[in-house]
Amino acid sequence: MGPRRAPFVLYTFRHTSITRWAKHMDPFTLHVLAGHTDMKTMKRYVHPSDTDILDAMGRVRAAFRDTASMTNRTMLPIARTMDAHSGRRHCSTAR
Repeated sequence: MGPRRAPFVLYTFRHTSITRWAKHMDPFTLHVLAGHTDMKTMKRYVHPSDTDILDAMGRVRAAFRDTASMTNRTMLPIARTMDAHSGRRHCSTAR
């Protein structure tokens, strides 16, 4: 008789898939595709890193580059605050 193997758990594949999808789609779409009824459940799958957040801010800056009032009054002060603190988030959800 060979070595005993751990039981196959289908949920592990589901969790891994949803976690990986979270990097590529918004949480609202992911929530629907996963079949969840409560958005709070998405907290198990969405784990943005500091780099993910800074990249998202960069995409917003690029999208509004031509809109001087948005870039100058809103995004740049936020980016300067984050850059001044080594790119770390400063909110209660920081890990």
